[in-house]
Amino acid sequence: MDEPIYVVVSDNDIPHPRWGLDPGGPLVHETYTKNATREAALKRAAGMSTWGRCRIARLVFEDDSTPAGHTPAPSTPAQDQR
Repeated sequence: MDEPIYVVVSDNDIPHPRWGLDPGGPLVHETYTKNATREAALKRAAGMSTWGRCRIARLVFEDDSTPAGHTPAPSTPAQDQR
């Protein structure tokens, strides 16, 4: 798989009902990278209204290592300024 990795980011995680460990807040949802296409993220986000507004984000790695089977995204001048 030589495509970028896309994830769903929501405005508000739901506090855990039994343990109350997590007070909630913005959340990047877990997904397997082998199936993390833009289309899959859009489909998943469409059914996640419980978490508030959902957006799709493309993962950009800050180092040279990427998961097996993925191609690193090309850097832009804004990414190169550290």
